[in-house]
Amino acid sequence: MTIAPQISKHLHNVYFGNNWTGTYYSEALKDVTWDESITKISDFNTILKLVFHTQYFIKAIKPV
Repeated sequence: MTIAPQISKHLHNVYFGNNWTGTYYSEALKDVTWDESITKISDFNTILKLVFHTQYFIKAIKPV
């Protein structure tokens, strides 16, 4: 298997399960409300910002 299909498989598993971490986006975020996602705590990024940055990264590497 070449690198592109491996990366694709790993990203799919990160979102939908069966990855090396034992957690995945769809499960972790399914019960998060809009208000929770935009709530700022101390100096940490919001959930919304973290998800946005992840999506931005995926869109940037997808063509590669």
